[in-house]
Amino acid sequence: MKHKLSDVLTVVLFLAILAGFAAAFVLLPDKDISVLEGRALQTLPDPNAKRNEYKGLDYVVHGELARDFDEYFCDQFPLRKFFLTVKTRTEMSQLRSENNGVLYSSGRLAAYKFDAGGLDEKGGFVKSYFKGKTEFYDEALVRASMKSIKEVMGKTDIPFLVCLPPRVIDVYGPAMGYPGDGSDALNAIIGDCLPEEIYVDILPLYREISENGYYPDLYYRTDHHWTTVGAYYAYLEIIKGFGETPYEDFVFEPVCGDFTGTAWRNGNFFFLPGNAIHLARFEGDGEYKVELLESGLNVIKEYDSMYNLSYLEGSDKYGVFLHGKPPYMRITLEGADRSTLLVVKDSFAHCLIPFLARHFDLVIVDLDLDRGATDISAFIKQSNADMALIVYNLENVVTGNELMTVR
Repeated sequence: MKHKLSDVLTVVLFLAILAGFAAAFVLLPDKDISVLEGRALQTLPDPNAKRNEYKGLDYVVHGELARDFDEYFCDQFPLRKFFLTVKTRTEMSQLRSENNGVLYSSGRLAAYKFDAGGLDEKGGFVKSYFKGKTEFYDEALVRASMKSIKEVMGKTDIPFLVCLPPRVIDVYGPAMGYPGDGSDALNAIIGDCLPEEIYVDILPLYREISENGYYPDLYYRTDHHWTTVGAYYAYLEIIKGFGETPYEDFVFEPVCGDFTGTAWRNGNFFFLPGNAIHLARFEGDGEYKVELLESGLNVIKEYDSMYNLSYLEGSDKYGVFLHGKPPYMRITLEGADRSTLLVVKDSFAHCLIPFLARHFDLVIVDLDLDRGATDISAFIKQSNADMALIVYNLENVVTGNELMTVR
């Protein structure tokens, strides 16, 4: 009798928990955005939604309804953060050093799987070439992207440099117990495609620094971006490539101590502490004129600083650099006779820009926001640039086709 009563209580408790979660799932409003993870969440499936490839009955027949409902339940499940954290901690307790394609070692995170793109038989770009996140990349896409860069260079006679910041796994992988063969091969392909005099290869330098331990932090421990210190080491190589003498009197000012990034979110490592964000300050850095531009390089808005501290109060703390993610900007030092550098970039250039601004007037074009075939040659003419620089992270090289479409 006692056993039977215990069984009944167990079943009742189990059903009560299920009923509670079911009620919470129904009563709680759906969330459109996960601030924690920095992404849109799946809402109630709609066969007529604009993003859906299939409509009406085809939406059901091709399995899209089932897939979206699965994502919906996962994204809107009550206490989602709690259960994701429990899962990650459980993985770590079993001595597994990765979760959701993100490696963990000694407080550092590094994504090692990416949604890599590739080229089909006709040379067309396929966004998810390997049908999901993978450790591999398509060599044909990488070579096509480098070929486009060389063709752009062939249209101009101004000095031109290319810096493709390596991924965290490329730099710290060996120190985290992950083989560096794939990273070395990828870097070798780029070195084979681009002339040595224009390719700023910083991987050897970064590896050398990383061999001394994790200090200094070249990349945020929970994100894919390099730190301001990491950008400084890249600046040293870039500026020497342009024949200039680098400055060494920058002061790295901490403005935030709890920055958590993409690896933290994607790997569900919500219990790990964040990083400090530093600003590169120097005497007179408040005298620069900063302008937001439209595509024709006409001024839309002016700022009084290269930094926007208001972003530190929100979820996108990296936006403190360059006021978020502006598509076109110009930074000048009024009254100074200086050369103009065109910077074609992704977000990796944001904390690099203040270093470069000490040497040149800058016109900045964001490849990620200037969708379609970015006409670098036209921007060189529009801006009267004396030199040009491409700064584009290797993750974007292997996952997208923005470099392949430049002209």
